[in-house]
Amino acid sequence: MRILPLTRRGMLSLPAALALPRGTAAQLGPGRFAAIAYHEVGADGRDRHYSISESMLVQHLSFLRQDGWHFVGIDALLAARNGRRPLPDKALLLSFDDGYEDYATRVFPLLRAFDAPGVFALVTSWMETPAGGTFDYGGTPMPRRSLMSWAQARQMQASGLCEFASHSHDLHRGVPANPQGNVQPAAVTRICDGARYETDVAWQRRIETDLGRASGIMARELGRRPRCIVWPYGRYNMEAVGIARRLDMPVAMTLDPEPTGPGELDRVGRLLAMSDPAVRDIARALRFDGAMRERVLHVDLD
Repeated sequence: MRILPLTRRGMLSLPAALALPRGTAAQLGPGRFAAIAYHEVGADGRDRHYSISESMLVQHLSFLRQDGWHFVGIDALLAARNGRRPLPDKALLLSFDDGYEDYATRVFPLLRAFDAPGVFALVTSWMETPAGGTFDYGGTPMPRRSLMSWAQARQMQASGLCEFASHSHDLHRGVPANPQGNVQPAAVTRICDGARYETDVAWQRRIETDLGRASGIMARELGRRPRCIVWPYGRYNMEAVGIARRLDMPVAMTLDPEPTGPGELDRVGRLLAMSDPAVRDIARALRFDGAMRERVLHVDLD
């Protein structure tokens, strides 16, 4: 198998051939596409539940290219939805959640090397954390430096390969869901203060205000509003989808591990890559004959 030459400074040097599995023989259905959700991309040997090593990501991209997958972006999805241009066979969307700094330093050079577009989801409340400060990541204080800067995001966007999506402003967290204090994702939960539940009207106002704020911040920093919402934890309902659509985000990404048709862009399913999955695991998942069902959860959702 041929590996694209990776000669840019700071990129990995890999063997010219890798022992990769046989093709996926994916049967997505007419006009349908697959999507993969990645999180942190770190140095080899780092053990994080939702991370993948840089060398393994190179293997993923190499295998996908060799296996006949065509990397597509939001423009291609919207063109297919609007009947302007059909998607290629075995179309694949790459997405990267949470806005980590290693997306700018590790993933962006790889996307340029493979000429592959990617969608990057930003939590704007985290991005607005002052330099030297911390943000709350599921109850753990995380340093601002673990995220990309707005300047890095602008550079990535200017390449034409990287599109930035909203991951909400402050919905990437859990909220009290019942009098017992059990926590559920903020985007789909009517908050319980111990005695009363949030009304439907109050919930709708909270979600619309949050997504609108995120969209405004991204317009200010990146010069354009997001066309895509990536639901925190992959959790959504059709009321929230309607709010996103009214805010000019026709594309909404979930963690439902299934292929998607161009007419279903308000519920794009994604396969979750976690715990440094080997290429054989990605190949098996992309056959969609027993897809992974595990969702990303950064909070305790009892």
